[in-house]
Amino acid sequence: MTTTFFEFIMPEEERGTKVSLADLELDIEKEQMNTLEYVSFDDKVMKITARFSSHEINLRKLQVEEIDQIKESLIKHNFDDRFEIKLK
Repeated sequence: MTTTFFEFIMPEEERGTKVSLADLELDIEKEQMNTLEYVSFDDKVMKITARFSSHEINLRKLQVEEIDQIKESLIKHNFDDRFEIKLK
């Protein structure tokens, strides 16, 4: 777990938001380097593209307020513009 306050002192390869899912089968090195590159929202589907993986997450069961919280959190994680966000 890292904080944005200390991000600037970390080595370049350790910076950024990491993507990890329970069913994702990557070796430990790739898992630790699987940084977020792109997130988009299309209707009720969130598409995530990371360095070594991509995912589509169905958001149909979530309330609009919950989806808005996800978007707000992503914006905060992207304080250094390391990944692209496409919001609708």
